Amino acid sequence: MDHTNGPGDTAAVCLCRGRSRVTARVLCRNIASGNIPASVPAPRNLLSGSGCEKPQSRGEKFDLMIVTNLLNEYRKLLTARGSLAVVVTCVTLLVGVAAGVPILTYSLGGPTSELAASMAVAALPLTILGSVIGILIMAMDWQHRDVTSILVAAPSRPQLFATKVLASLITGLIFSLLIIIANFTVLLVLTTGGVGIDGKILLSMTGTVLSFGVVWTLAGSAVASVLLSLPLTLVFVFVQALILDPAATLWILLPLVLGAWRQFRREAA
Repeated sequence: MDHTNGPGDTAAVCLCRGRSRVTARVLCRNIASGNIPASVPAPRNLLSGSGCEKPQSRGEKFDLMIVTNLLNEYRKLLTARGSLAVVVTCVTLLVGVAAGVPILTYSLGGPTSELAASMAVAALPLTILGSVIGILIMAMDWQHRDVTSILVAAPSRPQLFATKVLASLITGLIFSLLIIIANFTVLLVLTTGGVGIDGKILLSMTGTVLSFGVVWTLAGSAVASVLLSLPLTLVFVFVQALILDPAATLWILLPLVLGAWRQFRREAA
């Protein structure tokens, strides 16, 4: 009986001796050089994590990091009972108002041509509800001192701050889209397929709702990044919605700059 060891046997012996990383590289080199036919199945678990797989580029790592951080932010928002209750309440109110305003306008005998304008009225709750979600995303970790464990796992404060701002922006867009979809669906039902609705007005109102969602959610997040307190930020945003102009650059960019400076320097504990 021939006991001569071939390249595959040598690799297997190395594996038995606990040299899995060396074994995987030997397999890769032998397959590439033709010593081992490509048709011979190579154990996938040998190649995984051995350095033979193609390394991720910097861009791929950055994209994966962004997606992972965003998923973590939304998981925190939807896992805690208090924040989940706030999110469900906000979504219910926004969809209910978005669907109820055109129904009320139609039942009171309002002209069909003006129904499209009801979308802007339905977006008014975003001035408060969008800000509330932005505040939760930005300040919840600092309010409950969870930021200490978060910074231990991911110590980059600029990365954490940028992720929270991006999560707030995306949430504002999602809220706006919920209003648009609910309002437009009701309009189609009331007007039997949209007959008599001014498309230009509807398009203009769609843009208004999208800007509302982004501006107010970012405004709440920006102020929260400075105050880092849920109650104080809620009071400030409520006053801001009644008195101040939230779209002014002063109330978005300036708090974001100050908030970034404060979060980068503040002690986590």
